[in-house]
Amino acid sequence: MRDFGERHPALLRFLRPFLLAVALMMFIYGVTHIGDVIRRAQERAPERVRDEGLIIPYPRDPDAVILQLFRRSGEADVERRFMEGAPVFTLFGDGRAVFKRIGGYSWRETALTEGEVQLILREARRAGLFSFDVYSVQERLRSGRLSIRDLPSVAIRLNTEQYRAELTLYGLPADMARERRARGLMGFVEMLTRFEERAPGSRPYDPPEIELFVREAEDVEGDVERPPFELRLEEGEAFGDGVILRLGGERAEFFKGMLGAPGSFGYLSIGGRVYRAVFRPVISGERRDGSRSHPAPKGQ
Repeated sequence: MRDFGERHPALLRFLRPFLLAVALMMFIYGVTHIGDVIRRAQERAPERVRDEGLIIPYPRDPDAVILQLFRRSGEADVERRFMEGAPVFTLFGDGRAVFKRIGGYSWRETALTEGEVQLILREARRAGLFSFDVYSVQERLRSGRLSIRDLPSVAIRLNTEQYRAELTLYGLPADMARERRARGLMGFVEMLTRFEERAPGSRPYDPPEIELFVREAEDVEGDVERPPFELRLEEGEAFGDGVILRLGGERAEFFKGMLGAPGSFGYLSIGGRVYRAVFRPVISGERRDGSRSHPAPKGQ
């Protein structure tokens, strides 16, 4: 171009404005075209990432349980077994998470973002919950290739639009710890068990319904209270040497006030007999009468 300009200076002066205009038009067209490409990519991104499994669709109903974890120790103590009947972790369709604190029997709740929910579901998939081969585990148990000790258990309930499963592992097989897939599963269980560490802004969970475990007291170690309403033990569900009653409304509020916290016990006078009572929260999507039971967390 330089040699051409030296040989034809007049022609170069004539063509220079035209070349600059062409270059400017090409630049503008290029920027516009790139913008169109970016916009098309953005429009197709949700569909693409869903097809490739980067976004895991799940029910958005506020009372739909997406993920739930139970951990049971296998201990013989009936009150401990009753308390372990409440889930350690529950994730609902609107992003609310209710989880048990590390140590003791108290639950807290927090509101997760869409991104945080997706992160948990992707961790569940990496742990193998979307394709866990429970049948091969059971077969190895029957063939004696896995060992059982003390019969603790882990139960996980998963509910997405693509995959639904309820998995219960009894006994936590001893040699599963040497298998990569089992390590991933137990790591995920441990993460949910210690979810308190990932939710610093959580608040105490106040359940709209409770389950009350009542059994006759052998030794009375405190004050005995008489409920201001009739409590029909025969309507309860048999459990161990007592019964479980599901209560809501004023009845639930009375026992929450009387006992103070889940796992704390007190004594009741019913029909001339003294009973020992303890309660746990009900953490599910519906009340016993079928109505919805979980309002949005306070402050949300």
